[in-house]
Amino acid sequence: MKLVYDFLYIIGMLLSSTFIYILFKSKEHNLSKSILIVFFVLLILVLLESYGFIHNIRSLLYSSFIVAHGSKLLIGPLLLTYIQALFFDDQQVLKKNRILFLPYLIFAVSISLPYAVARLFDGYFVSHIYFIENYNQYLRLGQGIILLLFIAFGFIQFLKFKTILKCNYSTIEHNNFIWVRYLLLSVIIIISIDLLMTISQLVFNALPIRSQNISMALIAIALIYGAYFGINQTKVLVPYFLLEEESHTQQVTNKTIDKIQETEFIQLKTSLLTYIKDEKPYLDEEL
Repeated sequence: MKLVYDFLYIIGMLLSSTFIYILFKSKEHNLSKSILIVFFVLLILVLLESYGFIHNIRSLLYSSFIVAHGSKLLIGPLLLTYIQALFFDDQQVLKKNRILFLPYLIFAVSISLPYAVARLFDGYFVSHIYFIENYNQYLRLGQGIILLLFIAFGFIQFLKFKTILKCNYSTIEHNNFIWVRYLLLSVIIIISIDLLMTISQLVFNALPIRSQNISMALIAIALIYGAYFGINQTKVLVPYFLLEEESHTQQVTNKTIDKIQETEFIQLKTSLLTYIKDEKPYLDEEL
């Protein structure tokens, strides 16, 4: 089983690193892409923490533990900010949502960091070792519920924004809407399974294995499918140089038209605009 975990974790970290490279090399740098970069960096650290636990690599385990331990408190605000940044001004969204990241910072500094120091250098912060080792499942449960609430609220906002802009994909294309929906649903599914396993351990003590390893494996599987879908069906994760090459291959041919054709074109344009204004065919979802 350890080999399966190793394979999935390594693939997940490699894919996350590839996504980071693609997003970093993108010509357009905005808040939504920056958030995705932070999100994939966070996934790498989370996978590293589980990899370090499996192989008992103390330095790797506790260096990544500082970030990974409270990661659910960070993923929720990150994805909510990502959704809002797709539709609204970056500066306003960032200013409005800064306070949402405060609980994660407090948790990391007051709980995760002292615990990592205590485990690496025996004799320090003994109370933190006792607290986390005895109440870690309750911490996981609380973080999972908070993350699920964030994602549910973000998903509702995403659907609302999509409905408002369903006839105008100038900010994000239709297929990319599907990719964002997949991202949110995958997080909901994984965190729901993680919550069920956590509750099972608390109530029935039913899982003899580390349930976090299963959650990390699910994250890696989601990354594998996300890579396939994101690269093959959307432009979210397509390298910018491929898009440039695609645009260069499209050649525009100039044609001259006579006065009669020009008049017909003007009449067609007027009729089309009138029809759009009066009939509103763009509101038809099946169009």
